[in-house]
Amino acid sequence: MRMIFELVAAVLLFALSAHAAGELDIRSEVAGTMNGISNLVDDSFVWNAQNFPGFYYDPKKDIGTEQLTVSITDGNDLSEDSPYGIVYATKASQSSFKQSEFGSYDFIGFLGEKYFAGYVNDTGLSEWMQIPLMRSDDPNSLDRSQLQRILIDDNSEYVVMQGKPLLLQEGYQLGFRAIDNRYHRVDLQLQKDGVVVDSSSAYPSKDGATYSDKTYIYRKDLGNQKGLVTIAVHIKNAYNDTENAAITVDGIWQISDESTAVKKETKFGRMTVAEVDAMAKTITMNNAGQHIALLKNSDVTLMGDIHLKTADNDALRLYLCRQVTQPGTYDIRGSIAGAADGNDNLEDGSFTWNPQNFAGFYYDADRDLGSETLTTTLTEGNRLSGDYPNGIMYQTTAQNAELQFRDWGKYRIIGFMGEPCFAGYISTEDLGPDMLYRVSIDENSLASEQLEKILLDSREKTVLSKGDFLDLEEGYRLLLKGIDESGKALLELSKDGELVHSKIIAPGNEYATIADKTYFYRTNVGAQNGLVTIAVHFKDAVSDGRKSEAIIDGVWQISEKPIPVVPDMSFGKMIVRSIDSSRGVITMDNKDNAIMLNRNHDVSIFPEINLRTADNDSLRFFIDKQVRI
Repeated sequence: MRMIFELVAAVLLFALSAHAAGELDIRSEVAGTMNGISNLVDDSFVWNAQNFPGFYYDPKKDIGTEQLTVSITDGNDLSEDSPYGIVYATKASQSSFKQSEFGSYDFIGFLGEKYFAGYVNDTGLSEWMQIPLMRSDDPNSLDRSQLQRILIDDNSEYVVMQGKPLLLQEGYQLGFRAIDNRYHRVDLQLQKDGVVVDSSSAYPSKDGATYSDKTYIYRKDLGNQKGLVTIAVHIKNAYNDTENAAITVDGIWQISDESTAVKKETKFGRMTVAEVDAMAKTITMNNAGQHIALLKNSDVTLMGDIHLKTADNDALRLYLCRQVTQPGTYDIRGSIAGAADGNDNLEDGSFTWNPQNFAGFYYDADRDLGSETLTTTLTEGNRLSGDYPNGIMYQTTAQNAELQFRDWGKYRIIGFMGEPCFAGYISTEDLGPDMLYRVSIDENSLASEQLEKILLDSREKTVLSKGDFLDLEEGYRLLLKGIDESGKALLELSKDGELVHSKIIAPGNEYATIADKTYFYRTNVGAQNGLVTIAVHFKDAVSDGRKSEAIIDGVWQISEKPIPVVPDMSFGKMIVRSIDSSRGVITMDNKDNAIMLNRNHDVSIFPEINLRTADNDSLRFFIDKQVRI
């Protein structure tokens, strides 16, 4: 039986975590009042790469210099005058190219992305080796108050065959027309969007070939910057016989053709560049002339795709959010544990992630809900023990929450591996609203050692006319089949096109109760009998000969695919240790799954929640969650 449960859990967890979204919100730590306690210091709060994964961070080099400070004045305002309510600052750092013979360059985290700031002289290399620097007429982008996105920095080896060019970014591709064995020459051709933009030759195989001989470069004028090397390709060797011709590439560098201007007074959303210091390699912005009032449930685009949001709550809670829409797979990173920012932040070898320092855990800022924690404790060097006391402990606790349509009552919500899940309906001892609890036969999911993912919880108004469908999740649709003159509505629920349930309710009746106005569907879910999985509240229904329509103002749906949480069940490296249904607590640990934190290591703890270490001798590690757009 346990094997069956584990198989079911594995399948369901894939469905739970490997989801695709049309938009990804990468949330920061929340500032303000949580659990009755404020974390503001002198009405100010600072976000950086440690508490906002939307900022750029390089774990290998422990570099992440973006910082945004909010300072709240009277009335929850962010002042548009000095001292400004919002100040953003970032600083460039030096890095070696992956192809080390290219030398070094300055990069800077800007609006969460890694940008090129200029080529710099690497004193450890001869100047004739640093081709991108030496062949650029104007190598310092930041000095010209502009930046370029870094597209490729790679030292992997690729074999390029004749007729099959090397694909680069932004429509570029590099191929070769011929290889002349006599003169050891490779005739190269660069195309952009199918049009030849450059032709050149390289001599990778000649005796005593220099780095210049082996490197193809392409220069462009970008903005007010002249002759900047935007593409550099290092050619290791060339091969040519009577039948085949090929070159080996072992270094590729490319920056964008499009420059981002960062000169003083340039605006990015609500933020304005206040200063660019090319000597100090810094950029500073503020919200000059842009007064921002921190109203409840507000969403302000600060700069680029970074927003400042507030909770829909009278208690002030605010946070940064990076809204990503570009297709791809994104890592939501937790805070860095270990040797970060010049300090070791491990306490007795332990570090704990929670919804505040890991946005991959579930958190509802409006209701201040979210209780997941994951603690790592190092023993015997860099080992996370698989025996008691275990090196990894995960705990989550169900919390009471009101349904968005509050007249239905309350339920228990629980974050489980980063997803909001349903743990059971709650009875109301003071005779308050608890309709969904009362009409469910087996209302406590956690007592049945299972959870259900929350699919819909909305109080938005929707108008249905006769014959219209309300589209739900998991293949369900609710049809408003008709409304009679007394205000009764005939409803039909279908799943994947097949009718599964019909019901008549009376939302248009003058004396209708909540029950009279609510359509609900209950079914058996795993080990639970008669669980309400769908509820729809109709505010009103009218049929007067001219129109037949109903107003919906509450929708609730949980999944019919239960997630078993049985003791000793495995989820990735973690095993369910205990379930306390009365307190609503689930605990897991890594029993029998010891983990060594070697450098540049990636271990899947849960499906799509990984534990990663930096490629560095200093131990730095973090958890992250992969989300696909």
